[in-house]
Amino acid sequence: MPERLPHGPRGASRLLRPVPVLSGALALLSVAPAPAQPADRVVPAVAATRGLSGSHWRTMLQLHNPSSAPCRVRLVLRPAGSAASETDPWADVELGPGQTRTFVDLLRDLFRLEEGSGSLEMRALAGTLPVPSVRVYSDGPPGGTVGLSVPALALSEALPAGSEAVLLVPEGFDLRVNVGGRAVGEAPAGLSFTVRGADGAPTGTGARTIPAGTLVQLPASEFVGASVAPGDAILVRVESGSVLLYATPIDDVTNDASFQLAEAVPGSCDGLVSDFTPPTGRVGDAMGGPGVMRLMTATSPDGLAFTRTGQVVTDQGDVPDLAVDARGRVYLYYVGWTVGTERNKPVVAISCDEGRSWVYKKLVLTGFEGMADPVDPDVQVLPDGTFRIYLTSAPPGAGMDGARTYRAEGTDGIRFTAQGVAFQPPSGVALDPSTVRVGSTWHLFTGGQPGSNRHATSPDGTVFTFLREEVFTREGRPQLMANGIPSGTGARFYTFDATPPPGGTTAIGSVSTTDGATWTADPGTRLVMDSSSGKESNGVKDPAVAALPGGTFLMVYATRIP
Repeated sequence: MPERLPHGPRGASRLLRPVPVLSGALALLSVAPAPAQPADRVVPAVAATRGLSGSHWRTMLQLHNPSSAPCRVRLVLRPAGSAASETDPWADVELGPGQTRTFVDLLRDLFRLEEGSGSLEMRALAGTLPVPSVRVYSDGPPGGTVGLSVPALALSEALPAGSEAVLLVPEGFDLRVNVGGRAVGEAPAGLSFTVRGADGAPTGTGARTIPAGTLVQLPASEFVGASVAPGDAILVRVESGSVLLYATPIDDVTNDASFQLAEAVPGSCDGLVSDFTPPTGRVGDAMGGPGVMRLMTATSPDGLAFTRTGQVVTDQGDVPDLAVDARGRVYLYYVGWTVGTERNKPVVAISCDEGRSWVYKKLVLTGFEGMADPVDPDVQVLPDGTFRIYLTSAPPGAGMDGARTYRAEGTDGIRFTAQGVAFQPPSGVALDPSTVRVGSTWHLFTGGQPGSNRHATSPDGTVFTFLREEVFTREGRPQLMANGIPSGTGARFYTFDATPPPGGTTAIGSVSTTDGATWTADPGTRLVMDSSSGKESNGVKDPAVAALPGGTFLMVYATRIP
């Protein structure tokens, strides 16, 4: 028999030993330092513990590999009431193609714990992340069980700072209700609560801070810090940090239970308030430039076939770029012509509902004082959450004849500090930067040469080296590179016609690559102008595309205001 590993609180053993798994697989269990990589999924609550009314709660975990290749997943147990630590136990589980593993009593069978509770982190090490199913259960009627399913949540499903949510307390049954919260990320989660009775009148308020990486689950009144009664609504505001928040009503007679996840109230969008109202209509009769352009949206299930939504995000906006953070918030960067009382400024519209509604914010750019006004934003969200923005500007006194690409960075998508020149071409100017990463190499495309794209590369995205002038064509027409996104093992860049075809209007296409060196035009057209709506004219251009957490794609494109 394998030696039993210690399982006291924060067991200190650094041994790595095989332990048997109920399904016959081999898992590796360790209480050596757990690697600090972020989790792909978090199960907010797992347990092996005795509760009220004679309950004895345990957790069943099933993992299914849906792919035709083997996969390996790391499971890290984070004990309740304690911050995440490198000494928390973890286990690696391997699954063959199409295989399912079952752990009937997870804490006992995989982590060698007779009692305990906490949250479970999952991270794919090889292949695809297996599909999880989690059930927390207790002994029920003779020979049976009662219990509840607990979801495995993406970090993007956590409630971010500024968001508001609600938990409802059932009535009409003899129930007890627990509320739990798992702080996500490296900062504590600060929560404030307002309890309202069934008639809507406030009955109490409270507050709680959950340490970073920690699960806290308590009876509802104790968790909230105010009396909670059947039929009440618990309104929650996340003051700081991020949190996965839930309630578990449990029947006092049968111990039957349910799981209620706190979801953001629609429209709260992190508590953000617009800095300005987006303008309507155009300024002047020019054929191009932000003053006469309109930004609209389209969606796609695959990033190739797009359908218009008819939504106008703003008038007097141009050169859009999209980014999505780890929480699933969508950031639309563009140059606005009328921005409150200012003109021709880079701004950001932020959406917490995948582009259905927007909050409009002015960008705060530090370090560009005295330089040409920065324009043409292109933004990447780095793995550590840093927002990196590339902009077109020029040194003091040089004017736009000295235009080059600058880099700035920030943490909230709104405030950025200049980091210096990212790209200066060997001759001429660099306009409208667009970046994408292919493998370990960053690729930058800028305008500046009519009908051509200046291609530069970088190992880390900080400083780019000119590679060559690139000319891409679609149906014989030169294409301008607009915005790129990762696609499979490579990337896809969305393009638009440099000049309209004879008697036609500009349209949107795309090119793809697997290595960043060879780019191939994707068949067909992504979007053409819709003259019947009365909202578009002079073609469509400058597509920005982002992959949304739900698996669909959002496009924001520019068209001339009729």
